[in-house]
Amino acid sequence: MRLIKIIIGNKKQIIMPFGNGNNQNNTQYTWDSPNNFCGGFAVHAVLEDKNMHEGKTPLDIYRKIQKEQKIDYKESPYSAAMLLATLPSGKGTAMSLPSSMCKVLRKHNLSVFVGYTNAFSTNPYFSGMLNEEVPIIENIGDCGFPIPQTGFTSFEELLDVIRTYPYHIVLANGGTHWVAIKKTPPVKYELYNPGDGKTDEFKSLQSAISAVPGKMELIISIIN
Repeated sequence: MRLIKIIIGNKKQIIMPFGNGNNQNNTQYTWDSPNNFCGGFAVHAVLEDKNMHEGKTPLDIYRKIQKEQKIDYKESPYSAAMLLATLPSGKGTAMSLPSSMCKVLRKHNLSVFVGYTNAFSTNPYFSGMLNEEVPIIENIGDCGFPIPQTGFTSFEELLDVIRTYPYHIVLANGGTHWVAIKKTPPVKYELYNPGDGKTDEFKSLQSAISAVPGKMELIISIIN
């Protein structure tokens, strides 16, 4: 994480990096580790950068996301099973589903584009959950999959479509973690990892994505 010092007149102003150094495992907002707060921290990074977080902490945003999702074996058995499976490793905290994160972003009037590849949609571990998530996301409004039930033929094709968007939330660590990326003109990308609070800079979206540990081919992009 790098702090940028800007001199305005005789005063030095410190500009914090994207994500503001918030560490989901070691901040005033958390009480235990490991946990599954990453989705809330990633969404908060976007809202905070756009000054839309309304004074809420990353943990507040995590709670809003969790309020949007239900562990419902009748309506969404695969998603419910996945969420329940994350509770023990997260000491009682559940992962955040893409649809729940989209709902919170939309409630802040942000338009969202959710992209995934054929490889992700046919992954047996995620396919059931994805099939349940697609109709939920499509019904949110201004938040949907580009090619429902099909996805992009390759990850490179997906990146070509989303490269102009200013923010991305990427599924990482084999599907157990969320990280966030911010595009800063003219050509700079900041990769924020809630797992350690660090932010690294890259010169292209591809290089930032390549640095995401255990990336999965599903990305939530914020359009505006």
